[in-house]
Amino acid sequence: MFTIFHFPSADTGYVASFPIPGYGSMTYYLLKYINNTWTTVFWSDTRISGIHFATNTTGYILTGSYNIFKTTNGGANWYPVNPQTSINLNSIYFLNPSTGYAVGDNGFIAKTTTGGEMPIVHSISGTIRYQDNNDPVTGGYVKALRYDSVSHNIITVDSAQIQSNGAYTLPNCPPVYLDIMAYENDEDALSFVPTYYTSTINWQNATHIKPDSNLSNINVAVKRIINPGDSMHVAGYVYTNNASDYSALKDAVVYSRASGVFKSHSISLVNGYYCVDSLPSGVYELIVDRMGYAGGSFIVTLTGSSLNNVNFYLDDILLPVSGVTGELPKDFRLSQNHPNPFNPATSIEFSIPEDSYAKLTIYDVLGREVAVLFDQQLKRGVYRETWNAANYPSGVYFYKLQTEGFTETKKMVLLK
Repeated sequence: MFTIFHFPSADTGYVASFPIPGYGSMTYYLLKYINNTWTTVFWSDTRISGIHFATNTTGYILTGSYNIFKTTNGGANWYPVNPQTSINLNSIYFLNPSTGYAVGDNGFIAKTTTGGEMPIVHSISGTIRYQDNNDPVTGGYVKALRYDSVSHNIITVDSAQIQSNGAYTLPNCPPVYLDIMAYENDEDALSFVPTYYTSTINWQNATHIKPDSNLSNINVAVKRIINPGDSMHVAGYVYTNNASDYSALKDAVVYSRASGVFKSHSISLVNGYYCVDSLPSGVYELIVDRMGYAGGSFIVTLTGSSLNNVNFYLDDILLPVSGVTGELPKDFRLSQNHPNPFNPATSIEFSIPEDSYAKLTIYDVLGREVAVLFDQQLKRGVYRETWNAANYPSGVYFYKLQTEGFTETKKMVLLK
């Protein structure tokens, strides 16, 4: 007879059977239903007491007292991912292929953010120097950052102090695409502005890296601040450009620049507030940059008094179209980019019919990876991503969408 089941979608499901004593062997089976067909994908001599699939193909089962098995190919292969405990487990549940929970006796709760597996990490090291004269930066810190397109948060994966010779080491970086950024320790005594690897203040122009092994010489050339200082400031808020709530944006960097020279900066707080201070009189370009969002800028003039309520409203670069249309896709789909040919930016739209990890990569005509637009967990929906190829030469490029159940590549042409 059947005991427990889980259907990750309408046409794919998994069911555990419970043998009846006296009627054959005491073997417990896991059956898979797909396309109106049942097949056996797992069997055990201990009871299957928990089933949960984050997608149609990635799932977990609990057998016996504390044995958890994982599959990433719809049950064709299984391997153990047991929590380090001897406490009896009663149930498992996964929010997505990586994050899940197991609960057991005596109030025991275990959480994983690596799909039950021990995380693989590598180190990233390099030197932070000033761009203008190549001198080493003697203080500050470096972060390995990752943008979560579902929550819109910027996640700090690892961080480290900059040593007196400019060197830094990030020891615990997983093999996913990351952005490396150097920061000052103290906004009241600034010598450089937050700068992405290799040397840019724009997250879209940053060089993304994936540490599949220990990486060295990941050197950042930071933009120097030259500012005699004064008592004036420019302040305001950074919001999302969403008419329904205009919610505050945390971790946006607002830069002040005059005649091509950086004067100061500020990082927005949880309520979106920023304050670029210590400014003398003059004409300034205010530049805002926030990972996951299109940037913005204003020209402001300080003539003896500070400015307040200089607010920014930023558009989400990765736009979930389904949130506008109310439609949810039923199939994977990768659309032709538009416009095509293009100069210098183009939009790529795609559909995800189920929650899934997804990666969108740009390749040149020789098959070399030139950009990764995202590598994230996405909710079911229709998405649109923009690629700004201002820093790339004319030619034929390819864009490839990879998810847990779908891969497709299309061609596009950059004409300058």
